[in-house]
Amino acid sequence: MGLARALALVALAWAVGCAVSVDETLWQHADGVGKKEITRKELSVGIEGGRAEASLLDAAQDRARPAELGRDQGADSPRADAKLDVKKTGDLKLDLKQTLDKPLADKKAPDLPPTCPAGAFQCLASGAAQYCSGGSWKLVGSCALGCDAASKSCYRPSNVQASLVGKGTGDADTTGLTSLTLNTDTGAISGVRPAGTGLDPASGIHYEQVAQTGTVGLGVFSLKRLTVASGTTVTVTGSRALVLLATGAVTIGGTVSLAASAQGGGPGGFAGGAGGAKGEGPCPGLGGSGDGYMEYCTSGGGGGGHGGAGGAGGDSGCAAPHAFKGGAGGGVCGVASLVPLVGGSGGAGGTNAGVPASKPGPGGGGGGAIQISSAETITITGAINAGGAGGGESVSAGGAGGGAGGAILLEAPKVSTALLAANGGGGGGGDCT
Repeated sequence: MGLARALALVALAWAVGCAVSVDETLWQHADGVGKKEITRKELSVGIEGGRAEASLLDAAQDRARPAELGRDQGADSPRADAKLDVKKTGDLKLDLKQTLDKPLADKKAPDLPPTCPAGAFQCLASGAAQYCSGGSWKLVGSCALGCDAASKSCYRPSNVQASLVGKGTGDADTTGLTSLTLNTDTGAISGVRPAGTGLDPASGIHYEQVAQTGTVGLGVFSLKRLTVASGTTVTVTGSRALVLLATGAVTIGGTVSLAASAQGGGPGGFAGGAGGAKGEGPCPGLGGSGDGYMEYCTSGGGGGGHGGAGGAGGDSGCAAPHAFKGGAGGGVCGVASLVPLVGGSGGAGGTNAGVPASKPGPGGGGGGAIQISSAETITITGAINAGGAGGGESVSAGGAGGGAGGAILLEAPKVSTALLAANGGGGGGGDCT
């Protein structure tokens, strides 16, 4: 649609006092009134009088034609004079006079000034944040654990949806208790919260199960504040890794244990292998070897791997042809970000010597995994234990490998810690009797 035709349509629409669809977008500038925009879909009339200037944008090609009709664009630029006389006499009418020196050519629209300075960051009252990129504000999203404009930080929990923060409104305080058990598979906390998903009205603690792709699931507990008093031991059970989300302060003066127990892995960790078998998990220890020779020469099983490689099992120590290398330790498969949240792999079981008296022990389980995310502070003066277990006892057999240590992830604007343990067991010793 040419310019003359577009403006003619505008004049017709105003004369009859209705709205009309046009193929292009027209901007109307009226003295003393301000900028008026006529959209692609509908023409709106709101000018009471004065001289107006208009410019036409070719939306189909996303390029502007000369910026303002009536303004000299330069010697080589087309010039168009359009006088818009607006009179208000009952119905609003428009008299249009237009002269064109020559047809209008396409011209690139001028660049708009940036709406924000590069690198700028803002914390919003809504609890979200935004940052400046390419001259425009980009929304970061919800800062569920807080926002700090000075460090340009928007705090959100790892591994779970930010919307889970604040689901629980209760305070948990173990003062006066010597021990309690928390189950990541059911949501039960002994003496505090019964099993079941959702919000428990009595305790104010919310529990939900969250899946992780290709690995263990999560048991997520949401609450306001958590205090594990000095002298209290919280034993965490279940197959899922533990996530604690708090909108207030978390204080741990006692002990929280997710350590592996013998062959079984801690919550989010993996079990050790049975006698002669490799451990479980993504980086398990491998079994040793033996041939049933009367000297019972067998090598030990390897330890599980996680953040570091597992230890290799001990060699048999016997002379050829009964010399056997120990089982390989598991490789490194954990990531520093602890995303996903996973515990340690299991160690290999002991090696059977192939005689009736041989009783290889099981491999040690891998330590569990825990994430604590707080919108305020995390203060630990006690201990969190996510250690792997050592290999089980072997009789007249190669030793079993130990499980790898687990994972501990702490997230808050301020974190203060004392003892955090996620050590793993080493490879089992060889046997040559």
